[in-house]
Amino acid sequence: MKTQLVILLVVLGSLLGVVASAAAQPVKLDDPAQTYSLVEHGHFVPDLDGRWTADNIDGLAEAARAAQTGVSEERVRSTERFWLVTSVRNDSQEARWVVSLLVSYLPEVALVVEDEEGERILTRSGESTGLTQILPVVGNAQPVILEPGEVNTLYLLVRARPEPGVDPSELVLRSQPAWSPHAFQLTGFVLLCLGAMIAMSLFSLVIWARFRTTTYLWFSLFAATTSLLWATAYGVVQLFWGASFDISLLNFGANASSLVFCTLFVRRLLETYELSAKVDRTFLVVAAAAASLLVAMFVMPHGLTYTLNALAALLVWVLLVGATVYATVRGSREARLLLVAWGVFLVSAFLTIIEGLGASLPTLQVRLWTIGTTAAGMLLMGLTMGSQMRRLLIEKRSAERDARTDALTDLRNRTAFEFDFRKRAAAYNAGRYAEVMVAFMDLDGLKGINDARGHETGDNLLRTFARLLEREFRDDDRAYRLGGDEFVLLLPARSAPEKGEHKWLQMRLEGIIAEVRASGFPEADVSFGLASLSETGGNRKETLARADARMYKNKRRKRV
Repeated sequence: MKTQLVILLVVLGSLLGVVASAAAQPVKLDDPAQTYSLVEHGHFVPDLDGRWTADNIDGLAEAARAAQTGVSEERVRSTERFWLVTSVRNDSQEARWVVSLLVSYLPEVALVVEDEEGERILTRSGESTGLTQILPVVGNAQPVILEPGEVNTLYLLVRARPEPGVDPSELVLRSQPAWSPHAFQLTGFVLLCLGAMIAMSLFSLVIWARFRTTTYLWFSLFAATTSLLWATAYGVVQLFWGASFDISLLNFGANASSLVFCTLFVRRLLETYELSAKVDRTFLVVAAAAASLLVAMFVMPHGLTYTLNALAALLVWVLLVGATVYATVRGSREARLLLVAWGVFLVSAFLTIIEGLGASLPTLQVRLWTIGTTAAGMLLMGLTMGSQMRRLLIEKRSAERDARTDALTDLRNRTAFEFDFRKRAAAYNAGRYAEVMVAFMDLDGLKGINDARGHETGDNLLRTFARLLEREFRDDDRAYRLGGDEFVLLLPARSAPEKGEHKWLQMRLEGIIAEVRASGFPEADVSFGLASLSETGGNRKETLARADARMYKNKRRKRV
Protein backbone atom coordinates (compact mmCIF):
# COMPACT_ATOMS: atom_id res chain seq x y z
CA MET A 1 0.00 0.00 0.00
CA LYS A 2 2.78 2.37 0.92
CA THR A 3 4.57 1.49 -2.29
CA GLN A 4 1.47 2.34 -4.34
CA LEU A 5 1.08 5.69 -2.53
CA VAL A 6 4.68 6.60 -3.25
CA ILE A 7 4.23 5.73 -6.92
CA LEU A 8 1.08 7.86 -7.06
CA LEU A 9 2.84 10.82 -5.48
CA VAL A 10 5.73 10.46 -7.91
CA VAL A 11 3.35 10.40 -10.88
CA LEU A 12 1.42 13.43 -9.61
CA GLY A 13 4.65 15.25 -8.96
CA SER A 14 5.83 14.49 -12.44
CA LEU A 15 2.58 15.70 -13.96
CA LEU A 16 2.71 18.91 -11.95
CA GLY A 17 6.31 19.36 -13.02
CA VAL A 18 5.35 18.91 -16.64
CA VAL A 19 2.48 21.38 -16.28
CA ALA A 20 4.69 23.89 -14.49
CA SER A 21 7.41 23.43 -17.06
CA ALA A 22 4.88 23.90 -19.89
CA ALA A 23 3.47 26.99 -18.21
CA ALA A 24 6.93 28.40 -17.83
CA GLN A 25 7.83 27.86 -21.47
CA PRO A 26 8.36 31.21 -23.23
CA VAL A 27 6.56 32.10 -26.44
CA LYS A 28 8.77 31.25 -29.41
CA LEU A 29 9.17 34.11 -31.85
CA ASP A 30 10.18 32.05 -34.87
CA ASP A 31 8.33 33.87 -37.67
CA PRO A 32 8.93 37.62 -38.19
CA ALA A 33 5.90 37.78 -40.49
CA GLN A 34 3.58 36.55 -37.74
CA THR A 35 1.74 38.70 -35.19
CA TYR A 36 1.78 37.39 -31.60
CA SER A 37 -1.14 38.23 -29.32
CA LEU A 38 -0.01 39.48 -25.90
CA VAL A 39 -3.44 38.69 -24.44
CA GLU A 40 -3.42 35.12 -25.68
CA HIS A 41 0.14 34.34 -24.59
CA GLY A 42 0.59 36.71 -21.67
CA HIS A 43 -0.50 36.54 -18.03
CA PHE A 44 -3.30 38.99 -17.26
CA VAL A 45 -2.84 40.86 -13.96
CA PRO A 46 -5.48 43.46 -12.99
CA ASP A 47 -4.01 46.46 -11.15
CA LEU A 48 -6.88 48.86 -10.48
CA ASP A 49 -5.31 50.37 -7.36
CA GLY A 50 -1.99 51.13 -9.09
CA ARG A 51 0.12 48.77 -7.01
CA TRP A 52 2.79 48.46 -9.69
CA THR A 53 4.39 51.11 -11.87
CA ALA A 54 7.14 51.14 -14.47
CA ASP A 55 9.63 52.05 -11.74
CA ASN A 56 8.39 49.43 -9.28
CA ILE A 57 7.33 45.98 -10.45
CA ASP A 58 8.43 44.10 -7.36
CA GLY A 59 6.21 41.08 -6.92
CA LEU A 60 4.60 41.46 -10.35
CA ALA A 61 6.39 38.39 -11.73
CA GLU A 62 5.04 36.27 -8.86
CA ALA A 63 1.54 37.64 -9.36
CA ALA A 64 1.80 36.89 -13.08
CA ARG A 65 2.78 33.26 -12.46
CA ALA A 66 -0.35 32.87 -10.36
CA ALA A 67 -2.50 34.61 -12.98
CA GLN A 68 -4.12 32.99 -15.98
CA THR A 69 -3.32 33.36 -19.67
CA GLY A 70 -5.77 33.66 -22.53
CA VAL A 71 -8.37 35.63 -20.57
CA SER A 72 -11.70 36.50 -22.16
CA GLU A 73 -12.08 39.57 -24.34
CA GLU A 74 -14.85 40.83 -22.08
CA ARG A 75 -12.54 40.85 -19.08
CA VAL A 76 -9.86 42.78 -20.94
CA ARG A 77 -12.42 45.33 -22.19
CA SER A 78 -13.96 45.84 -18.78
CA THR A 79 -10.69 46.23 -16.83
CA GLU A 80 -9.52 49.82 -16.74
CA ARG A 81 -5.93 49.16 -15.60
CA PHE A 82 -4.01 45.92 -16.05
CA TRP A 83 -0.62 44.34 -16.78
CA LEU A 84 0.18 41.77 -19.45
CA VAL A 85 3.30 39.76 -18.55
CA THR A 86 4.72 37.70 -21.42
CA SER A 87 7.87 35.58 -21.57
CA VAL A 88 9.29 35.33 -25.10
CA ARG A 89 12.28 33.72 -26.80
CA ASN A 90 13.40 35.11 -30.13
CA ASP A 91 14.10 32.09 -32.34
CA SER A 92 14.29 34.22 -35.49
CA GLN A 93 17.17 36.26 -36.82
CA GLU A 94 15.19 39.51 -36.55
CA ALA A 95 16.08 41.50 -33.43
CA ARG A 96 13.79 44.50 -33.99
CA TRP A 97 10.29 43.99 -32.62
CA VAL A 98 7.37 46.24 -31.77
CA VAL A 99 4.78 46.08 -29.00
CA SER A 100 1.78 47.50 -30.88
CA LEU A 101 -1.34 48.97 -29.27
CA LEU A 102 -3.96 49.86 -31.86
CA VAL A 103 -5.95 52.37 -29.81
CA SER A 104 -6.56 56.08 -30.23
CA TYR A 105 -4.64 56.95 -27.09
CA LEU A 106 -4.09 55.63 -23.60
CA PRO A 107 -4.07 57.80 -20.45
CA GLU A 108 -1.26 55.58 -19.17
CA VAL A 109 1.02 53.03 -20.80
CA ALA A 110 4.28 51.45 -19.65
CA LEU A 111 6.62 48.80 -21.02
CA VAL A 112 9.36 47.09 -19.04
CA VAL A 113 11.61 44.44 -20.57
CA GLU A 114 13.84 42.15 -18.50
CA ASP A 115 16.39 39.60 -19.60
CA GLU A 116 16.64 36.02 -18.38
CA GLU A 117 18.57 37.08 -15.25
CA GLY A 118 15.95 39.64 -14.30
CA GLU A 119 18.01 42.66 -15.38
CA ARG A 120 16.08 45.52 -16.97
CA ILE A 121 16.99 46.26 -20.56
CA LEU A 122 14.13 48.70 -21.34
CA THR A 123 11.78 50.96 -19.40
CA ARG A 124 9.25 53.26 -21.03
CA SER A 125 6.21 54.93 -19.46
CA GLY A 126 3.88 57.87 -19.89
CA GLU A 127 0.92 58.75 -22.06
CA SER A 128 0.43 57.06 -25.41
CA THR A 129 0.31 59.77 -28.08
CA GLY A 130 0.75 57.53 -31.09
CA LEU A 131 3.42 59.80 -32.55
CA THR A 132 5.66 56.84 -33.38
CA GLN A 133 3.26 55.76 -36.12
CA ILE A 134 2.10 57.37 -39.38
CA LEU A 135 -1.06 58.70 -37.75
CA PRO A 136 -2.29 58.59 -34.15
CA VAL A 137 -5.22 56.51 -35.35
CA VAL A 138 -3.01 53.47 -35.78
CA GLY A 139 -2.15 53.55 -32.12
CA ASN A 140 1.07 53.39 -30.17
CA ALA A 141 4.09 51.33 -31.13
CA GLN A 142 6.83 50.66 -28.59
CA PRO A 143 10.00 49.33 -30.28
CA VAL A 144 12.08 46.75 -28.42
CA ILE A 145 15.28 44.86 -29.20
CA LEU A 146 14.99 41.12 -28.59
CA GLU A 147 18.31 39.48 -29.36
CA PRO A 148 18.06 36.16 -31.24
CA GLY A 149 18.29 33.13 -28.98
CA GLU A 150 17.63 35.06 -25.77
CA VAL A 151 14.66 34.85 -23.40
CA ASN A 152 13.02 38.12 -22.28
CA THR A 153 10.03 39.03 -20.17
CA LEU A 154 7.74 41.86 -21.31
CA TYR A 155 5.68 43.75 -18.73
CA LEU A 156 3.04 45.87 -20.49
CA LEU A 157 0.83 48.25 -18.49
CA VAL A 158 -2.37 49.49 -20.11
CA ARG A 159 -4.84 51.95 -18.65
CA ALA A 160 -7.75 52.68 -20.97
CA ARG A 161 -11.18 54.15 -20.71
CA PRO A 162 -13.93 51.62 -19.98
CA GLU A 163 -15.87 52.89 -23.00
CA PRO A 164 -15.25 51.67 -25.64
CA GLY A 165 -12.32 49.87 -23.95
CA VAL A 166 -9.40 48.06 -25.53
CA ASP A 167 -9.80 45.33 -28.13
CA PRO A 168 -7.58 42.40 -27.06
CA SER A 169 -6.74 41.65 -30.70
CA GLU A 170 -5.03 45.05 -30.89
CA LEU A 171 -2.41 44.29 -28.21
CA VAL A 172 0.22 42.45 -30.21
CA LEU A 173 3.92 41.83 -30.68
CA ARG A 174 5.22 41.98 -34.24
CA SER A 175 8.52 42.43 -36.02
CA GLN A 176 9.40 46.03 -36.74
CA PRO A 177 10.15 45.65 -40.49
CA ALA A 178 6.82 43.90 -41.07
CA TRP A 179 3.86 46.06 -42.01
CA SER A 180 1.14 46.13 -39.42
CA PRO A 181 -2.04 45.29 -41.35
CA HIS A 182 -4.00 47.30 -38.81
CA ALA A 183 -1.80 50.34 -39.32
CA PHE A 184 -1.78 50.04 -43.09
CA GLN A 185 -5.53 49.62 -43.50
CA LEU A 186 -6.62 52.22 -40.99
CA THR A 187 -4.06 54.81 -42.05
CA GLY A 188 -5.18 54.55 -45.67
CA PHE A 189 -8.83 54.75 -44.75
CA VAL A 190 -8.38 57.70 -42.45
CA LEU A 191 -6.35 59.68 -44.98
CA LEU A 192 -8.81 58.97 -47.79
CA CYS A 193 -12.05 59.39 -45.88
CA LEU A 194 -11.16 62.40 -43.75
CA GLY A 195 -9.61 64.10 -46.76
CA ALA A 196 -12.72 63.52 -48.86
CA MET A 197 -15.08 64.77 -46.14
CA ILE A 198 -13.04 67.90 -45.43
CA ALA A 199 -12.81 68.65 -49.16
CA MET A 200 -16.59 68.31 -49.52
CA SER A 201 -17.12 70.56 -46.53
CA LEU A 202 -14.92 73.31 -47.98
CA PHE A 203 -16.40 72.95 -51.47
CA SER A 204 -19.95 73.21 -50.13
CA LEU A 205 -18.98 76.27 -48.11
CA VAL A 206 -17.69 77.94 -51.28
CA ILE A 207 -20.92 77.09 -53.12
CA TRP A 208 -22.96 78.49 -50.23
CA ALA A 209 -20.94 81.72 -50.33
CA ARG A 210 -21.76 82.03 -54.04
CA PHE A 211 -25.44 81.08 -54.09
CA ARG A 212 -26.43 81.78 -50.46
CA THR A 213 -28.48 78.58 -50.43
CA THR A 214 -28.60 77.20 -46.90
CA THR A 215 -28.65 73.59 -48.17
CA TYR A 216 -24.94 73.93 -48.89
CA LEU A 217 -24.24 75.57 -45.53
CA TRP A 218 -25.91 72.73 -43.61
CA PHE A 219 -24.12 70.12 -45.71
CA SER A 220 -20.78 71.87 -45.18
CA LEU A 221 -21.32 71.90 -41.41
CA PHE A 222 -22.51 68.28 -41.50
CA ALA A 223 -19.34 67.18 -43.32
CA ALA A 224 -17.13 69.27 -41.03
CA THR A 225 -18.63 67.91 -37.79
CA THR A 226 -18.52 64.34 -39.15
CA SER A 227 -14.84 64.85 -39.95
CA LEU A 228 -14.30 66.12 -36.40
CA LEU A 229 -16.20 63.09 -35.08
CA TRP A 230 -13.82 60.69 -36.78
CA ALA A 231 -10.78 62.81 -35.96
CA THR A 232 -11.62 62.51 -32.27
CA ALA A 233 -12.64 58.86 -32.51
CA TYR A 234 -9.29 57.92 -34.05
CA GLY A 235 -7.06 60.19 -32.01
CA VAL A 236 -6.03 62.68 -34.70
CA VAL A 237 -6.89 65.51 -32.28
CA GLN A 238 -4.26 64.25 -29.84
CA LEU A 239 -1.63 64.91 -32.48
CA PHE A 240 -2.09 68.64 -31.82
CA TRP A 241 -3.16 68.77 -28.16
CA GLY A 242 -1.43 65.72 -26.72
CA ALA A 243 -2.70 62.50 -25.27
CA SER A 244 -3.76 64.15 -22.00
CA PHE A 245 -6.44 66.10 -23.87
CA ASP A 246 -9.84 64.60 -23.00
CA ILE A 247 -11.60 64.09 -26.33
CA SER A 248 -14.75 62.52 -24.87
CA LEU A 249 -16.83 65.69 -24.77
CA LEU A 250 -15.48 66.84 -28.12
CA ASN A 251 -16.36 63.47 -29.64
CA PHE A 252 -19.90 63.50 -28.23
CA GLY A 253 -20.36 67.13 -29.25
CA ALA A 254 -19.22 66.39 -32.81
CA ASN A 255 -21.60 63.43 -33.00
CA ALA A 256 -24.61 65.41 -31.73
CA SER A 257 -23.76 68.38 -33.98
CA SER A 258 -23.44 66.15 -37.05
CA LEU A 259 -26.92 64.75 -36.33
CA VAL A 260 -28.34 68.28 -36.04
CA PHE A 261 -26.76 69.52 -39.26
CA CYS A 262 -27.62 66.33 -41.16
CA THR A 263 -31.29 66.73 -40.17
CA LEU A 264 -31.35 70.40 -41.20
CA PHE A 265 -29.55 69.59 -44.46
CA VAL A 266 -32.06 66.94 -45.54
CA ARG A 267 -35.02 69.07 -44.42
CA ARG A 268 -33.79 71.93 -46.59
CA LEU A 269 -32.97 69.63 -49.50
CA LEU A 270 -36.40 67.99 -49.53
CA GLU A 271 -38.59 70.98 -48.62
CA THR A 272 -39.13 71.77 -52.32
CA TYR A 273 -41.09 68.52 -52.57
CA GLU A 274 -43.82 69.83 -50.29
CA LEU A 275 -43.27 67.78 -47.17
CA SER A 276 -46.27 68.06 -44.91
CA ALA A 277 -46.23 70.53 -42.03
CA LYS A 278 -46.27 67.60 -39.62
CA VAL A 279 -43.15 66.03 -41.18
CA ASP A 280 -41.45 69.42 -41.24
CA ARG A 281 -42.16 69.88 -37.52
CA THR A 282 -40.82 66.39 -36.89
CA PHE A 283 -37.55 67.40 -38.54
CA LEU A 284 -37.27 70.40 -36.24
CA VAL A 285 -38.15 68.36 -33.14
CA VAL A 286 -35.53 65.72 -33.96
CA ALA A 287 -32.93 68.41 -34.63
CA ALA A 288 -33.77 70.03 -31.28
CA ALA A 289 -33.54 66.64 -29.52
CA ALA A 290 -30.12 66.00 -31.03
CA ALA A 291 -29.04 69.50 -30.04
CA SER A 292 -30.13 68.81 -26.45
CA LEU A 293 -27.42 66.14 -26.29
CA LEU A 294 -24.90 68.98 -26.45
CA VAL A 295 -26.14 70.04 -23.02
CA ALA A 296 -26.84 66.56 -21.63
CA MET A 297 -23.28 65.36 -22.23
CA PHE A 298 -22.02 67.75 -19.53
CA VAL A 299 -24.25 66.26 -16.81
CA MET A 300 -24.72 62.60 -17.83
CA PRO A 301 -22.35 59.67 -17.24
CA HIS A 302 -20.02 58.75 -20.06
CA GLY A 303 -21.70 55.42 -20.86
CA LEU A 304 -25.23 56.87 -20.87
CA THR A 305 -24.22 59.69 -23.18
CA TYR A 306 -22.62 57.20 -25.54
CA THR A 307 -25.84 55.14 -25.63
CA LEU A 308 -28.05 58.22 -26.14
CA ASN A 309 -25.90 59.32 -29.06
CA ALA A 310 -26.34 55.91 -30.65
CA LEU A 311 -30.12 55.98 -30.14
CA ALA A 312 -30.32 59.54 -31.51
CA ALA A 313 -28.40 58.42 -34.62
CA LEU A 314 -30.93 55.61 -35.11
CA LEU A 315 -33.87 58.02 -34.73
CA VAL A 316 -32.38 60.51 -37.18
CA TRP A 317 -31.62 57.79 -39.71
CA VAL A 318 -35.20 56.44 -39.59
CA LEU A 319 -36.66 59.93 -40.06
CA LEU A 320 -34.33 60.82 -42.94
CA VAL A 321 -34.97 57.56 -44.77
CA GLY A 322 -38.74 57.98 -44.40
CA ALA A 323 -38.66 61.55 -45.74
CA THR A 324 -36.35 60.54 -48.58
CA VAL A 325 -38.66 57.69 -49.62
CA TYR A 326 -41.55 60.19 -49.67
CA ALA A 327 -39.59 62.57 -51.89
CA THR A 328 -38.55 59.68 -54.14
CA VAL A 329 -42.20 58.75 -54.67
CA ARG A 330 -42.86 62.40 -55.57
CA GLY A 331 -40.32 62.08 -58.39
CA SER A 332 -37.20 63.68 -56.92
CA ARG A 333 -34.06 62.62 -58.78
CA GLU A 334 -31.87 63.88 -55.95
CA ALA A 335 -33.91 61.86 -53.44
CA ARG A 336 -33.24 58.63 -55.32
CA LEU A 337 -29.50 59.14 -55.02
CA LEU A 338 -29.91 60.27 -51.43
CA LEU A 339 -31.79 57.07 -50.68
CA VAL A 340 -28.80 55.06 -51.88
CA ALA A 341 -26.58 57.19 -49.62
CA TRP A 342 -28.78 56.37 -46.61
CA GLY A 343 -28.49 52.69 -47.50
CA VAL A 344 -24.71 52.96 -47.39
CA PHE A 345 -24.92 54.97 -44.18
CA LEU A 346 -27.00 52.16 -42.69
CA VAL A 347 -23.89 49.99 -42.44
CA SER A 348 -22.02 52.67 -40.50
CA ALA A 349 -25.04 53.55 -38.36
CA PHE A 350 -25.82 49.91 -37.58
CA LEU A 351 -22.27 49.13 -36.46
CA THR A 352 -22.02 52.31 -34.39
CA ILE A 353 -25.42 51.83 -32.78
CA ILE A 354 -25.02 48.20 -31.75
CA GLU A 355 -21.50 48.88 -30.48
CA GLY A 356 -22.87 51.79 -28.46
CA LEU A 357 -25.56 49.51 -27.02
CA GLY A 358 -22.90 47.13 -25.70
CA ALA A 359 -22.36 44.56 -28.46
CA SER A 360 -18.91 42.99 -28.70
CA LEU A 361 -17.54 43.48 -32.21
CA PRO A 362 -14.09 43.13 -33.81
CA THR A 363 -12.85 46.68 -33.39
CA LEU A 364 -10.66 46.85 -36.50
CA GLN A 365 -13.46 45.73 -38.80
CA VAL A 366 -15.89 48.12 -37.13
CA ARG A 367 -13.52 51.03 -37.67
CA LEU A 368 -12.84 50.16 -41.28
CA TRP A 369 -16.51 49.71 -42.16
CA THR A 370 -17.84 52.68 -40.19
CA ILE A 371 -15.47 55.29 -41.54
CA GLY A 372 -15.45 53.72 -45.02
CA THR A 373 -19.23 53.63 -45.36
CA THR A 374 -19.54 57.08 -43.81
CA ALA A 375 -17.22 58.54 -46.42
CA ALA A 376 -18.92 56.59 -49.24
CA GLY A 377 -22.35 57.76 -48.10
CA MET A 378 -21.14 61.33 -47.90
CA LEU A 379 -19.67 61.10 -51.40
CA LEU A 380 -23.08 60.00 -52.64
CA MET A 381 -24.58 62.99 -50.82
CA GLY A 382 -21.98 65.11 -52.59
CA LEU A 383 -23.26 63.78 -55.92
CA THR A 384 -26.77 64.71 -54.78
CA MET A 385 -25.53 68.20 -54.00
CA GLY A 386 -23.80 68.30 -57.38
CA SER A 387 -27.08 67.50 -59.11
CA GLN A 388 -28.79 70.31 -57.24
CA MET A 389 -25.89 72.65 -57.96
CA ARG A 390 -26.19 71.99 -61.69
CA ARG A 391 -29.87 72.85 -61.48
CA LEU A 392 -29.07 76.05 -59.59
CA LEU A 393 -26.44 77.01 -62.17
CA ILE A 394 -28.92 76.44 -64.99
CA GLU A 395 -31.53 78.52 -63.19
CA LYS A 396 -28.97 81.24 -62.47
CA ARG A 397 -27.78 81.36 -66.06
CA SER A 398 -31.36 81.35 -67.29
CA ALA A 399 -32.21 84.22 -64.95
CA GLU A 400 -29.13 86.14 -66.11
CA ARG A 401 -30.04 85.50 -69.73
CA ASP A 402 -33.62 86.62 -69.15
CA ALA A 403 -32.36 89.76 -67.43
CA ARG A 404 -30.28 90.64 -70.52
CA THR A 405 -32.63 89.44 -73.27
CA ASP A 406 -35.54 91.21 -74.92
CA ALA A 407 -38.54 88.92 -74.45
CA LEU A 408 -40.20 89.83 -77.76
CA THR A 409 -37.30 89.62 -80.22
CA ASP A 410 -34.73 87.49 -78.31
CA LEU A 411 -32.13 90.17 -79.01
CA ARG A 412 -30.01 91.48 -76.16
CA ASN A 413 -31.65 94.34 -74.26
CA ARG A 414 -30.53 97.74 -72.96
CA THR A 415 -28.85 96.25 -69.87
CA ALA A 416 -26.80 93.89 -72.03
CA PHE A 417 -25.86 96.72 -74.40
CA GLU A 418 -24.57 98.95 -71.60
CA PHE A 419 -22.51 96.05 -70.17
CA ASP A 420 -21.10 94.99 -73.55
CA PHE A 421 -20.32 98.54 -74.68
CA ARG A 422 -18.43 99.17 -71.44
CA LYS A 423 -16.35 96.03 -72.05
CA ARG A 424 -15.70 96.88 -75.72
CA ALA A 425 -14.70 100.44 -74.84
CA ALA A 426 -12.26 99.13 -72.21
CA ALA A 427 -10.80 96.74 -74.80
CA TYR A 428 -10.48 99.62 -77.30
CA ASN A 429 -8.70 101.83 -74.78
CA ALA A 430 -6.38 98.88 -73.97
CA GLY A 431 -5.48 98.54 -77.67
CA ARG A 432 -7.22 95.23 -78.33
CA TYR A 433 -9.60 96.81 -80.88
CA ALA A 434 -8.62 99.28 -83.61
CA GLU A 435 -12.15 100.66 -83.66
CA VAL A 436 -15.54 100.26 -82.02
CA MET A 437 -18.57 101.73 -83.78
CA VAL A 438 -22.11 102.23 -82.49
CA ALA A 439 -25.15 102.48 -84.78
CA PHE A 440 -28.45 103.74 -83.36
CA MET A 441 -31.54 102.74 -85.40
CA ASP A 442 -35.23 103.61 -85.36
CA LEU A 443 -37.64 101.27 -87.13
CA ASP A 444 -39.82 103.83 -88.91
CA GLY A 445 -43.45 103.01 -89.60
CA LEU A 446 -44.02 100.86 -86.50
CA LYS A 447 -46.53 103.24 -84.90
CA GLY A 448 -48.60 103.41 -88.07
CA ILE A 449 -48.69 99.63 -88.40
CA ASN A 450 -49.75 99.27 -84.75
CA ASP A 451 -52.56 101.79 -85.24
CA ALA A 452 -53.75 100.44 -88.59
CA ARG A 453 -53.15 96.71 -88.34
CA GLY A 454 -52.85 95.98 -84.60
CA HIS A 455 -50.06 95.43 -82.13
CA GLU A 456 -49.68 91.75 -83.02
CA THR A 457 -48.73 92.75 -86.55
CA GLY A 458 -46.37 95.37 -85.14
CA ASP A 459 -44.75 92.68 -82.97
CA ASN A 460 -44.26 90.51 -86.05
CA LEU A 461 -42.50 93.44 -87.75
CA LEU A 462 -40.14 93.81 -84.78
CA ARG A 463 -39.36 90.09 -84.75
CA THR A 464 -38.72 90.03 -88.51
CA PHE A 465 -36.37 93.02 -88.37
CA ALA A 466 -34.50 91.54 -85.35
CA ARG A 467 -34.06 88.18 -87.08
CA LEU A 468 -32.60 89.80 -90.19
CA LEU A 469 -30.25 91.98 -88.13
CA GLU A 470 -28.75 88.92 -86.46
CA ARG A 471 -28.45 87.10 -89.77
CA GLU A 472 -26.73 89.86 -91.71
CA PHE A 473 -23.93 90.81 -89.32
CA ARG A 474 -20.76 89.05 -88.11
CA ASP A 475 -20.47 87.01 -84.92
CA ASP A 476 -18.43 89.81 -83.31
CA ASP A 477 -21.16 92.33 -84.13
CA ARG A 478 -24.00 92.54 -81.64
CA ALA A 479 -27.60 93.68 -82.21
CA TYR A 480 -29.76 95.00 -79.34
CA ARG A 481 -33.31 96.22 -78.89
CA LEU A 482 -33.41 99.14 -76.47
CA GLY A 483 -37.20 99.27 -76.38
CA GLY A 484 -40.14 100.25 -78.63
CA ASP A 485 -38.80 100.83 -82.16
CA GLU A 486 -35.22 101.58 -81.00
CA PHE A 487 -32.36 99.24 -81.94
CA VAL A 488 -28.58 99.52 -81.72
CA LEU A 489 -25.62 97.76 -83.31
CA LEU A 490 -22.24 97.38 -81.58
CA LEU A 491 -19.52 96.90 -84.23
CA PRO A 492 -15.94 96.24 -83.05
CA ALA A 493 -13.12 96.08 -85.62
CA ARG A 494 -9.67 94.51 -85.28
CA SER A 495 -8.23 96.82 -87.96
CA ALA A 496 -8.90 100.49 -88.61
CA PRO A 497 -11.73 101.03 -91.13
CA GLU A 498 -10.95 102.98 -94.28
CA LYS A 499 -12.50 106.37 -94.91
CA GLY A 500 -16.10 106.12 -96.07
CA GLU A 501 -16.29 102.45 -95.19
CA HIS A 502 -19.32 103.16 -93.00
CA LYS A 503 -21.40 103.29 -96.19
CA TRP A 504 -21.49 99.49 -96.14
CA LEU A 505 -23.77 99.78 -93.10
CA GLN A 506 -26.29 101.84 -95.06
CA MET A 507 -26.23 99.31 -97.89
CA ARG A 508 -26.67 96.39 -95.47
CA LEU A 509 -29.62 98.08 -93.73
CA GLU A 510 -31.23 98.91 -97.07
CA GLY A 511 -31.03 95.23 -97.99
CA ILE A 512 -32.64 94.26 -94.68
CA ILE A 513 -35.46 96.76 -95.10
CA ALA A 514 -36.09 95.45 -98.61
CA GLU A 515 -36.64 91.97 -97.17
CA VAL A 516 -38.87 93.37 -94.41
CA ARG A 517 -41.05 95.13 -96.98
CA ALA A 518 -41.24 91.96 -99.03
CA SER A 519 -42.44 90.13 -95.92
CA GLY A 520 -45.65 92.14 -95.81
CA PHE A 521 -44.56 95.45 -94.30
CA PRO A 522 -44.24 97.87 -97.31
CA GLU A 523 -44.44 100.95 -95.10
CA ALA A 524 -41.43 99.94 -92.96
CA ASP A 525 -38.16 101.90 -93.06
CA VAL A 526 -35.12 102.46 -90.87
CA SER A 527 -33.17 105.56 -89.81
CA PHE A 528 -29.69 105.16 -88.35
CA GLY A 529 -26.81 107.17 -86.99
CA LEU A 530 -23.22 105.92 -86.75
CA ALA A 531 -20.45 107.07 -84.40
CA SER A 532 -17.10 105.60 -83.34
CA LEU A 533 -14.92 105.69 -80.24
CA SER A 534 -11.94 106.91 -82.28
CA GLU A 535 -13.66 110.20 -83.08
CA THR A 536 -14.40 110.88 -79.40
CA GLY A 537 -11.10 109.72 -77.95
CA GLY A 538 -12.70 106.63 -76.41
CA ASN A 539 -15.46 108.58 -74.62
CA ARG A 540 -18.47 106.28 -74.43
CA LYS A 541 -21.01 108.89 -73.42
CA GLU A 542 -19.99 111.25 -76.21
CA THR A 543 -19.99 108.43 -78.77
CA LEU A 544 -23.58 107.48 -77.88
CA ALA A 545 -24.69 111.10 -78.03
CA ARG A 546 -23.22 111.53 -81.53
CA ALA A 547 -24.81 108.32 -82.84
CA ASP A 548 -28.19 109.35 -81.44
CA ALA A 549 -27.96 112.88 -82.89
CA ARG A 550 -27.01 111.54 -86.34
CA MET A 551 -29.91 109.10 -86.30
CA TYR A 552 -32.43 111.87 -85.63
CA LYS A 553 -30.77 114.03 -88.32
CA ASN A 554 -31.24 111.15 -90.74
CA LYS A 555 -34.88 110.76 -89.66
CA ARG A 556 -35.61 114.48 -90.19
CA ARG A 557 -34.01 114.40 -93.64
CA LYS A 558 -36.43 111.63 -94.69
CA ARG A 559 -39.40 113.74 -93.63
CA VAL A 560 -38.42 116.66 -95.86
